This record gives sequence, structure tokens and C-alpha cells, in this order.
Amino acid sequence: MFDANEIIDRLIKFFGVKTTKDLARKVNVNPNTIRNWRFRNTIDISKIFPYCAGINWNWLFTGEGEMRYDEQRDLKSAANFEYLSRRISEIETQNQTLFILLRKFLIDGEIEKPGTGDRE
Repeated sequence: MFDANEIIDRLIKFFGVKTTKDLARKVNVNPNTIRNWRFRNTIDISKIFPYCAGINWNWLFTGEGEMRYDEQRDLKSAANFEYLSRRISEIETQNQTLFILLRKFLIDGEIEKPGTGDRE
């Protein structure tokens, strides 16, 4: 559930300020605006967006994950995922070849050496 008070508290933490008034200065709004957000349990994200470079939006809205967005970490994770996906595909191809060879062995009692056409 959306909780404006928790989000405002996270914004205070993100900006390293102590008060709502300090936060208001950081995001260029009137302190009454933030008080109204707390009272109404709503936030005008368009007002804070320009000031939140580097924030992890998932953390801001849910409290989960790291406070700051780490582009390098995300790029590394994406590269690792891509590598693992390629390796899985290679292994699946190898497994298919092994199953074909196993089937030939069980049915014919013989197998061909891969790529040679020779029978053992």
C-alpha cells in the first residue's frame, strides 16, 4: 500500500536532511506542501522527480533494495545474466546431442563420433 509518510521519510533520508522544512528546500516546494502530502497521504511525484537523480525508485516506494540506483551494478548484473543465458543455451544444445547419441547407442548398439561420420 502507498504510504506518503514513509516515502517522505525516505526522501529525508535520501537527501540527508533532518526536517520536513529542509526537505522542502531540497525539492523546491513550500513546507506546507509536504505537510499536505503527509495529511492527504499523496505525493506529487512530478514535483520531486527533477531533484531525485540517483535514487532507486523501487526503494523510495517500497523500502526494498538499495537507496541509490547503481547503474554499474545493474549493467554488471545484465551482463552476467546474458552470459548465463548463452551458457544455458550452449549446454542445452550439448544435451540434445548427447541424447541423440544415447538413443543411437540404445537402439543401434553403436554410435557415431560427432562430426566424423565414423562408427565405433
